[in-house]
Amino acid sequence: MNDRVKSYFNDYPGSKGCAQTSDGTIFHEPSDANNYAATLDDKTVKWYNRHDGQPEAGKAAEETEPVIGEETIKTKGRKGK
Repeated sequence: MNDRVKSYFNDYPGSKGCAQTSDGTIFHEPSDANNYAATLDDKTVKWYNRHDGQPEAGKAAEETEPVIGEETIKTKGRKGK
């Protein structure tokens, strides 16, 4: 678990998890993270559970078409013009 995720869990003690995009931005909702990730070159989104702090494959991309890796999810999206 990185420092941004630790800080998120300290700031939001009632949260069960958070999503983090490849540029380090944290989101409460996986769908928000996926929408934002679609604007990035690296569309990786990781979901972290509070109980173990480990990224959970498959969680963040539930609402998009996932390409599942070992610990990360890459969502398909269009590159900006």
